This record gives sequence, C-alpha cells and structure tokens, in this order.
Amino acid sequence: MDAAAVDTRADRENAAFWEMICGSNWETRLGITDSSPASLRKFDDYYRTFYPYLEDWLDPASLAGRDVLEVGLGYGTVGQMIAAAGANYSGLDVARAPVDLMNRRLQTGGYSGCAVQGSVLDAPFPAESFDVVVSIGCLHHTGDVQRAIGEAARMLRPGGRLMMMVYHAYSYQTFARRRAKLVGDWLRDRRGAPYSTGDEALRAVYDANAAGEAAPHTVFLSHKQLTRTAERHALTVSRIGRENFSQRLQLGVIPRNWLLATFGKWIGSDLYAVLEKPGRAKNASRSRAA
Repeated sequence: MDAAAVDTRADRENAAFWEMICGSNWETRLGITDSSPASLRKFDDYYRTFYPYLEDWLDPASLAGRDVLEVGLGYGTVGQMIAAAGANYSGLDVARAPVDLMNRRLQTGGYSGCAVQGSVLDAPFPAESFDVVVSIGCLHHTGDVQRAIGEAARMLRPGGRLMMMVYHAYSYQTFARRRAKLVGDWLRDRRGAPYSTGDEALRAVYDANAAGEAAPHTVFLSHKQLTRTAERHALTVSRIGRENFSQRLQLGVIPRNWLLATFGKWIGSDLYAVLEKPGRAKNASRSRAA
C-alpha cells in the first residue's frame, strides 16, 4: 500500500474517532452538559490547573501579533489561550466536532480567526504562512508523525517555531506496560529505528472513547527520535523536556504537583519541545487574508 493510501486511511479513521472531542471524558467528571461560556470556563480552569506547566511552554505573551496555526484543537482551551493573547489565529483538525467548537469559542469571545477541517499530513495552507505552529497532543496520532512535522516545517516562516507535545516513549506509563520490550525499543532507537507504536492496551491508557476503544493511531517518541526528525526537516531543537504524571499514582497522599516537579521531569508521560526554523524572525507578522 502506498503512502498516500495509508495517510488517507489514517485520516479517515482519525476523523471518525476524534468526533469524540479530546477532553470529553472530563465533561462527565465536571458535570458539563453544554458549550455555554460558563461551561467552557469551567473546563478551561480545570485544564489549566491540571497542566500547570503549559503556559510556560506556550509563552502566550510572545504570540501577540503573530500568525499562529494550532493543529489538533481538542476542546479548544489552548486555541482560546492563543487567540486571547492577541495572535492572528488559525486552527486545523481532521475531525469536524472540534472545528465547530473552536469556531464557536472564537465567535463567542469576539476573537479574530477561524478553524478549518483538514489533515496536517496535507495541510491546506501555503508554505511560510505562519510564525508559530502549536500542536499539543496531536502529531503522534496522525499516522505519520514525521510527515506531520515536515508539513509544520513547510508552513513556518524563517525564524518561526513549532511548539509541540507528543507522547514520551520512555515514560513510567510505557515502563509499566512494556518493560519486557523497552530494552529492545531502546536498542532500536539507538540504531535510528522508527518510532515505537504502542499496542492497543497501551494506547487505550492514553486515549479511549466511551466504549473503551483505543485511538486508532498512536506512536511514542523518544528525545533522540524527535531530535532526529527535527534535523531531517532542517529544524533546530531549542528546548525539550518531559512533563505530566498521572493522578492514579498519588496513592491518596502524594501531592500531584510534587510528582510533576520531580518524577514528571524525568519519566513523565509527555514530551514537550520547541523546534525552530532557521532564519531571522520578524518582530510582528502582518495578518493574512481570511
């Protein structure tokens, strides 16, 4: 099967799965039953508390006046942070539901910009369209993470940056469920082998729908794999780090913030990175035509 056919299948499967907007499981936990401004604020407050390190990576203050593309919209919390920071916002998601929710957020909040449905594997934007591309928890689901990063690089202007989060290959989660295979994964990684793909049980730990079915496409990346991919697309890793630790391991007494600040920085489940495209960035970008 050729690459184009594989990508088309992955896009189709992802579009169907992610109609269940990422974050929907939190709706039940928080008692959210609509998308009113009050309900969205309730969700956003929980999200930002649960990921207290996100703003440090995103650096919203640096986005004012910039042309920013968000890939993978989820419940729209990150997109609204970007738009509220004064960026010229664009959003892209393979599924319709998160696109519709993001556009409602923009309209209700009085923010400029819009979100569109499409695949980052064949992104519907010209080369060098954006100063910043943001993708939190999406590129590892695309079915071709290397191509997805390449598309992000293509859309960045010289001096632009890709701020991304993907799943960490050597986290406490993967160790707990793949410890018998992790040595082999590590040896293949050292030889430059492809990204490790988790089995269905492992994928379901990270992302599952209401029926318990795992997301159809998930890969886990190491620091080395991400660095190699960046170099392949002429991007420089300016910052990289590990974050996140499950509440399930608090054992009822250990503060999660302590886990985040200690074990999360070494064996956290998520790998955050800022990749830069060579060239000189402009101080501010002109708004693109709608």
